[in-house]
Amino acid sequence: MLEEKIKLLKKNMLEKRTAYNAGLEQALEMVKRGALDEAEQMKATIEAYKAEIQVMEDEVAKLEELLAMAPYSDEPKTNEDEERGRKTKMNEKLVAFNQYIRSQGTEKRDLDSSSAGIVIPNEISKEAFEPKREELDLSAYTFTQTVGAPSGKFPVSLNNTSVLATKAELAEIADVGVDLFAEVPYTVVTRAGRVVLSNELVEDAEVDVIELVKKNLRKMVRNTNNANIITKLKSFTKVTAGTLDEVKKVFNVDIDPALDKKVVMNQDAYNYFDTLKTADGKYLFQADVTAKTGKTLFGSEVIVVPNALLANAGTQALPKYQFFVGELESAVAVFNKKQVEAVWEKFDNYSKGISIVVRNDYQVVDTEAGRLVEFTPPAVV
Repeated sequence: MLEEKIKLLKKNMLEKRTAYNAGLEQALEMVKRGALDEAEQMKATIEAYKAEIQVMEDEVAKLEELLAMAPYSDEPKTNEDEERGRKTKMNEKLVAFNQYIRSQGTEKRDLDSSSAGIVIPNEISKEAFEPKREELDLSAYTFTQTVGAPSGKFPVSLNNTSVLATKAELAEIADVGVDLFAEVPYTVVTRAGRVVLSNELVEDAEVDVIELVKKNLRKMVRNTNNANIITKLKSFTKVTAGTLDEVKKVFNVDIDPALDKKVVMNQDAYNYFDTLKTADGKYLFQADVTAKTGKTLFGSEVIVVPNALLANAGTQALPKYQFFVGELESAVAVFNKKQVEAVWEKFDNYSKGISIVVRNDYQVVDTEAGRLVEFTPPAVV
C-alpha cells in the first residue's frame, strides 16, 4: 500500500518538474521578446508548480521513513541469536586488534588493554633502551638561515667599531667610511643517506625499528653539522699559547670585548683545564648554572665536543690542545634549504627503504669573530 502511494507521488513529481522546466523556458523567452506582462503571469504559474513539488517531496520523505521502520518482536532471543551476537563482537575485536598491529599502534579504535591483554604477548610492549642524553648540535650556536635559492649571497651585518664624525652647522653630512654589511656567498649541496630494512625484520621486531632508524639518521644530520662547523672553526687565525696568561690575552685583547665569546674544546682539553687550580687553590673552571655544560672559562661558556671531532695536534705523549674562542654566531653561518625524510616500499625484495636528505651549506661569516688557540701544556718536571 505504502509502496504504491510513494510510486504514484514520484510519478506526479516528475510531471510537475517537467511542467516547471517548460514554464521557466517560456518565461525566459517572453522576457527576451519584451512581453513582460506575459512573463509575469507565467512566473506565478511556475511558482505554483514549485510549491506543489515541495509538498510532494515532503510527503514522499515521510512515507519512506515510515516504510523503513520495523516492528519489535515479542519473541525472546534464542541461544542462536546470543551466539551470533557474541561472535559479531569477537570479530569486531579481532578487526580492531589487526588494525592496531598494522598501524603500528597509532590507531587503537575500540581496543583497550583489558580486551587485548589475552592476545597481545608481553614482547609487544617492550621498548628499545635509549640513553637519556642531550645531543650536541653546534648549529644551534651559529647563525642559521633558511634560503630559497640553491646559491646566492646573503648580507650579514659586520661588527662595527667606527664612530660618527662631527659636523659644522649647515655643512653636508659626511659619508660613513666603513662597510656595514658583508655578502656571504653560499652554494647548497645535497647530503643524503639511506637504510634498507627487510619487512620480516620490521614485522618480527619487538620494537619500532623504523622509528629507531629515523632517530639515528637525524643524529647523522647533527654529526654532519658538527663536523662541518668544526672544519670552519679550524680555519680561523691560529694563536699559540703555553701559559694561562697567553690564553687570557686571546680573551682580553685578540677578540672584541663586545662579542659573546664561547669556548669549543675537546674532551682532553676540557679535562686538562678542569683539573687546573688557581694560586688560591680554586679550580680554573667556574660553575655557572646558565651554561649548558655548567662550566665557564674566564667567564665564557665551555662547549665540549668529542676528541674524534676536534683532534689534538702534536703527539699522544706531548699533545697540543686546539680549541676555538669567539662568538659562534658571528663566526659561522649555516644556510639550510631543505631537509626531507622518506620511507618507501621496495616491493621487488619485500623491504622498506628509509632515507634522509639535507640540502645546506656552511660558511665563515666574520674572520675576526674568533681565534683557534693551540695550547701546549707546560712540561712536567
